[in-house]
Amino acid sequence: MDYMKRKTREYEQLKSEWALRACPEDLEFVSGMVLKDVLRTDRAHPYFAGSEDSAHLLALRDLLVTYAVTHPRISYCQGMSDIASPILAVMDHEGQAYVCFCGIMKRLEANFQPDGLAMALKFRHLRLLLRRADPEFHSYLASRGADDLLFCYRWLLLELKREFSFDDALRLLEVSWSSLPPDPPAAEVELTDPRPPPPDPPRAMVRPAGPRLRLEGGRVPPGPRPGRSAPAPVLAPPPGAGAEAGGG
Repeated sequence: MDYMKRKTREYEQLKSEWALRACPEDLEFVSGMVLKDVLRTDRAHPYFAGSEDSAHLLALRDLLVTYAVTHPRISYCQGMSDIASPILAVMDHEGQAYVCFCGIMKRLEANFQPDGLAMALKFRHLRLLLRRADPEFHSYLASRGADDLLFCYRWLLLELKREFSFDDALRLLEVSWSSLPPDPPAAEVELTDPRPPPPDPPRAMVRPAGPRLRLEGGRVPPGPRPGRSAPAPVLAPPPGAGAEAGGG
């Protein structure tokens, strides 16, 4: 517990540094993207139900914004709120949930990279598995032009989290995440990205709009894409983040 208490204090310090780590325009943009997703993530579950300014929704928002500003190479993409929400609901503690989220994102962040290479590999593996396990069904999909399996995009991106009820998804994620190959940190879970930011990015947290994944033949699957979206409201910055943190 001493470890988690120390890491929680580290998280609170990072959360107070939003305005130091991102310019007001970037912070306003990423906060708006996060907030739009938070307001529609698992709202039917009692933990996230209620008013839009509930403590649990604010905690999920702050957790994801802090991750975005401390990990500029990946920032925030649609779907991350679905990974973070069950962790927060189980831990019921914002700082501890952030530590766990950083730990699982160390394994899953490749799914959200703009180059889409990890997701393309997952699709290749899934097609090979289906062809071997059920060649008749694979042939049927091929005859219908559906053998690219693009309908599985959300399944692969979110670890099947949205395909089950919240409680069933918790059980599934516990099994699947605990079954991943062990990859313990050398010393402790890093709460920031130790790598330098991308060279000369036009904006630290806003990637050019465009698909993150192209399959064979240039096909683009549906699903979350990085880039600018419609403006969204921005909640007040956390205490200590400074007047600039709200982007005006």
